[in-house]
Amino acid sequence: MIRYRAGLPGLTDEEVSNPEVLRGIILKERFIEFALEGRRYHDQRRWKRLEDDYQPFEGMNVEALKSQPDMFFKRTRIFHPNVRRNYDRRLYFFPIPTSDTDKNPNLIQNPGW
Repeated sequence: MIRYRAGLPGLTDEEVSNPEVLRGIILKERFIEFALEGRRYHDQRRWKRLEDDYQPFEGMNVEALKSQPDMFFKRTRIFHPNVRRNYDRRLYFFPIPTSDTDKNPNLIQNPGW
């Protein structure tokens, strides 16, 4: 319904019935809808996609002045394309405070912490 209201075509039955395709569509929609709102990193972290999606890491660069009515954004490589970023997998989860694990021995610390 939201897509129709925005003048966009709806999803096909094939797109909706394939979990991998639907997940990709949702990721893309969130990327577009929340552009420049600082949510992308947290989405990628939540869905454990940081290691793959940030190779090479890209950002946005405004190529026009505010006084120009036809401003546009250009994808800009932040790191050299041949250099892979290292992402520590333990950072997908925050550590459970020691004070909490001390109080409850059934609480298991997150991996890597």
